[in-house]
Amino acid sequence: MSILKRLYYFFKKKVSRIKSKRRNEKVISKIRKATITVKPETEKLLVEILSKNELEALPFLNNIIESTTISEIAEVVSTYELKNKRRKALELHELEVELSRLNRNFYSLEIKQRKIESIKFRCEDFISNQVANLNKILGEHKKNGEIQLSKVTISRLDKPFSDLEKLLTEYSTSRIYYNREIEKLKQEEIRRQQFKTRLTELETFIGQNKLDEAKARITSLEKVLSNTSFPKEKERLQKAKIKFREKEVSNLRKLQDEILKKQQEAVDLLRISEIEKKQKADDEKVFDFVRDTTKDSILDNYHVDYLYHMTEISNLPNIFRYGLLSHNEAQEKGLTQRSIALQDVNQRRARKKPIYGIGLHNFIPMYFNPKNPMLFKRKDLQNNIVIIAIDRSAIYQDKSIFTDGNAASDSTAFYNDLADLEKLHWDCIQNDYWNSYPDGKRVKCSETLAYPKITIKHIRKIYCNNISTKNLVDEQSPANKGFQVELNSKFFFNHNFSFESHFNL
Repeated sequence: MSILKRLYYFFKKKVSRIKSKRRNEKVISKIRKATITVKPETEKLLVEILSKNELEALPFLNNIIESTTISEIAEVVSTYELKNKRRKALELHELEVELSRLNRNFYSLEIKQRKIESIKFRCEDFISNQVANLNKILGEHKKNGEIQLSKVTISRLDKPFSDLEKLLTEYSTSRIYYNREIEKLKQEEIRRQQFKTRLTELETFIGQNKLDEAKARITSLEKVLSNTSFPKEKERLQKAKIKFREKEVSNLRKLQDEILKKQQEAVDLLRISEIEKKQKADDEKVFDFVRDTTKDSILDNYHVDYLYHMTEISNLPNIFRYGLLSHNEAQEKGLTQRSIALQDVNQRRARKKPIYGIGLHNFIPMYFNPKNPMLFKRKDLQNNIVIIAIDRSAIYQDKSIFTDGNAASDSTAFYNDLADLEKLHWDCIQNDYWNSYPDGKRVKCSETLAYPKITIKHIRKIYCNNISTKNLVDEQSPANKGFQVELNSKFFFNHNFSFESHFNL
């Protein structure tokens, strides 16, 4: 701010203070000249005003207002220290103007009230006198219980009756006006209460976040209150409108946040989907199976059409999404919904690291025949178990191995050369039953172990034990699936005879 502007505002403020000081001094001089005994003078002036018309009464009314105002300011001066400017709540000249206005309203009402009261008392006195006069006249002409009236007497009665009738009419008009004003005040109070109720409902709507109802209520209240003189209700409506706008802004921000959140989620899902597609494409390249017709011919000799992996149906969605993973990787990623593995068998498998020094739980296990003691142990869960048929070439991929029995058994041998398939007991493996073969329970569970994963593109079929399971698998399968879902109970234990006695389990 420039120096000239600062000087301008400084002198402007200084002049204002001087003017204010002069006005205050003028008021103080009035206080010193005035007499404190105002009430008796006021009462005399009020009586004088009642006997004059409005124009004649104006100087007397101004006199009352001025003297009362000065008296009230004198009380303020005696309460506060005028010398201490900081403690003055209000400038004296401003106080004088405000008190004058209030006193004018007060004494105007007081005069009107006294006029009404004087009319009322005058009417009552006059009526009483007229009635007494009429009774006197009638009493003078009463003989033997009867009133005898002459024309003269009747003429004497005409004027009192006429005056009485006129006065009663005037009194009745005043009473009607008075009653009308009282009724008007009552109706105004009723309207005020209605406005309060509607304002309370408006505040409730805003608190409950019912903004459509609140907006309609604000519109209707604004129209009605604009034609009334209810300052408190108008102020309350303004506060409600402020809260309404704040609520609108808050809701808009929440809506924007939700939209941004959904957009971000959609972007994240799209990004994840793209990452998964890329990962899937990379996996298919990295984990694609190498075909070898010579090795396929060897497998034909042993009637190996597929290799079989069994799992609980709730695991299928993650298998369709990520492929078949090893026990360790699925557990680390939290992808196993329900395991059908036997706890004691799992503990023994965890300790084994055959051929390549890789733990068994880092391989994907598959059976040459899924109808084996492992499935029999879980026959009560067969309706929730599916058997996944995998391309047989998994057996001769890099780091794949196969066994001549259950991999958890200490007597089981591990191989990685297809020439060693002849060492397996194929009669036992491919038979429905194993009890008639030496060590048949272990042999029947001969496995192929693939490393490190098998992609979904190498799944050829999924076998189910009942139609409801098949329908569920169909629903969960991807649209572009490269496998078939079949109902085939021959892979499951559905006979009614005693398995324990037949298989010696």
